[in-house]
Amino acid sequence: KTLQFIFLNRGALDNTGYTMEEARSLTPIDLKPDYSVSSFRNMIEPLINGKKEILVFQTTHKRKDQSLYDVEVHLQKMFYRNREVFTAIIIDITQATNDEKRLKELHEKLVKSNERLKYFAATTAHDLKEPLRMISNFSDLLRTRLEGQLNEKTSKYLYFISDAANRMQQLIYDILEYSEIEAGKLKKTIVDLKGILLNVMSDLEPSISSKKAILNLPDEYPVIRGNEILLYRVFQNLINNSLKYSKENQRPKITLSIKEDFDCFLFTIADNGIGIEEKYLNKIFDLYVRLHSKAEFQGTGLGLAIVQKIIHLHGGEIWVESIPGEGSQFYFKLPK
Repeated sequence: KTLQFIFLNRGALDNTGYTMEEARSLTPIDLKPDYSVSSFRNMIEPLINGKKEILVFQTTHKRKDQSLYDVEVHLQKMFYRNREVFTAIIIDITQATNDEKRLKELHEKLVKSNERLKYFAATTAHDLKEPLRMISNFSDLLRTRLEGQLNEKTSKYLYFISDAANRMQQLIYDILEYSEIEAGKLKKTIVDLKGILLNVMSDLEPSISSKKAILNLPDEYPVIRGNEILLYRVFQNLINNSLKYSKENQRPKITLSIKEDFDCFLFTIADNGIGIEEKYLNKIFDLYVRLHSKAEFQGTGLGLAIVQKIIHLHGGEIWVESIPGEGSQFYFKLPK
């Protein structure tokens, strides 16, 4: 009725700086500068009328020396010596609050740092593209103009220059693509999976034809929400990998299957390629991981890292199973 304190334990007295005699003349309002009598009574009304058994809230307490500290209050109504009273458990959360503020500051700094890094990466990539294009074009031009006049070693050197410039261009594109894929920019719509696969097949047609690959696709496709452009990148990369890492003297056979689970769809892309050693199965989605030399297979080592990032942004997961010499099966889940 009066809101005056009846009892404070030793921890509460030490923290507030009051004696028991001083505390008994105070009310919670004296400790809570954020509250008035009316606002405090409004807050505890659900306890009084029995609509709630306990209230948990965070506020600021003021000590006798006027210093402030952050607290979490657990307040409930009970009987004490045949009297109806409120019992409050007070948790000093000053350290937690400071940690949270520090974490927020660090997060803001990280966001600003990432923005600066993205700007730097985009600017640097843009500035690098032109000289790389010039190197590639002029080395090709030299080889064409001097065809028949160059010895084998000089011709090979020009090829190395052109090839290195092209690989560096692709690396720049992949780095920019990886850095630009962010959850905040993920626009989801109803995805036409069949249309995506037809586009992938069309874009990979030269490789499919040259290798006489057999592709088995589903007759029906589920309705999912996602980013069509990014999901195209997933299927294009995984199918292209199956074509790339096929056996020399065997027609590539690639099968896409889709199964419905309780809350997701499970996609499987299986092939009969060269396979992956078990020790590399947990590493192939890391940045810049290459299992083969550039002479064997072209690539930047970013393709599967990009695929994994896209799947994660869609709320899914991806993994691989493989037997060296027999083929690989890439699995990924997408939420319904």
